[in-house]
Amino acid sequence: MFPWRVNVYVADSFQGLVKAARLRKVAAKTLEAYGGGRPGKTSLAIVGDEEMRRMSKASRGLDEVTDVLSFSFEAGDFPRRPRSLPLLGEVVLCYPQAERQAREMGHPVERELSVLVIHGVLHLLGYDHEKEADAESMTQAEAHALALLS
Repeated sequence: MFPWRVNVYVADSFQGLVKAARLRKVAAKTLEAYGGGRPGKTSLAIVGDEEMRRMSKASRGLDEVTDVLSFSFEAGDFPRRPRSLPLLGEVVLCYPQAERQAREMGHPVERELSVLVIHGVLHLLGYDHEKEADAESMTQAEAHALALLS
């Protein structure tokens, strides 16, 4: 097992609705499977529609709510203390959007949050879905990571 540390922040309005330990496990399992054997740390944040819209507008120029955003810190622009684990980045999930998508897909919101954590973590690790070949590779990695949780 590789030493990944995952911090989880849940906005006050979603406390009690989100199982932080479960999301931490999902992120850690994905990082262990696809992180290339390197140690590190990352964080997850669960926010509402307004905060996600603000973040989407600031980071992507889109004034809309989205389900997940990934912010990589791998570029080296963020200083780290000596002997500390490297910070991979942060995955931000929108709880109300996850709820809506779970309803549409006919599965529990907990499963949808797991899918979104996996998707966001894979983005931090360099996966993308803009090109068809990349999308297929990412979809396979998502399915595999989800299967690891069973």
